Amino acid sequence: MVYETPEGIIVNQKKSVSGYGAFVAPKPKEYNQVENCLSNGYFQYDYPKYLTLGSINASLVFSEKGTKQFIQTILKNETLGKLFIEPHLKTRMDLKHKKIRYHGCRAVRHDDHIHIQLK
Repeated sequence: MVYETPEGIIVNQKKSVSGYGAFVAPKPKEYNQVENCLSNGYFQYDYPKYLTLGSINASLVFSEKGTKQFIQTILKNETLGKLFIEPHLKTRMDLKHKKIRYHGCRAVRHDDHIHIQLK
């Protein structure tokens, strides 16, 4: 994910030492896939919260604009097969592309990082 300062400046920093576990949770009116997976017994779904290796840069916030631009740039690459991200972030950023997919409850959540699959 891409983060920004409270003033809206996009930075090349992260919120956890490892880059994992600093989730961008669904907003109250967004579909909550995380809750759905956890309530259906997929305990590993939010496991990356244990992989942070510590929190840093606490004042940073998720940059919707920066992350959307980043994803749109990746989508232009002809070698991209699929890009995996949480459904609430896809909706929030109004991303509509056939290569953007949901990874399923058997994986870990993708609102702290993005996975790509090449052709």
